[in-house]
Amino acid sequence: MSAVTDDTASDKTRSEEDGKGKQSRRRPRVSARQVAHGAKVGTDAIRARIASVLWIVAVVFAVILALAAILVALGPANEQNAVVEWLTDTASVLAGPAGDQNGGIFDFGRNEEAKNALANWGIAAIFYLVVGRLLDRVIRP
Repeated sequence: MSAVTDDTASDKTRSEEDGKGKQSRRRPRVSARQVAHGAKVGTDAIRARIASVLWIVAVVFAVILALAAILVALGPANEQNAVVEWLTDTASVLAGPAGDQNGGIFDFGRNEEAKNALANWGIAAIFYLVVGRLLDRVIRP
């Protein structure tokens, strides 16, 4: 019990010495890695946020491509449905020339639309995931 009373007594004397009885301000916590590299805490936080946003965007693009490929591969999806139309149109735009349904990286023929979608949009989804992860690693402090 004496150790507890000694600590509280020393805290009271410190606060009285620091500014007429007011509590002193605490310093922001900085990790040893940040101190060793001399990095600014604010800049690291911004870089980490940008890296996270880029990774999330890449994952969302890959999910859109995967969902569209699955819809095409599972069978005749109702292409007049607004959601299906938006997914397939967006997947075509995201995949660019690699995912063109009339001739992408792989072209199995016009009757093999499911194979074309799975192969070309799948490659585009993997590309977004790889590039997103690389950007995340490069930008993150």
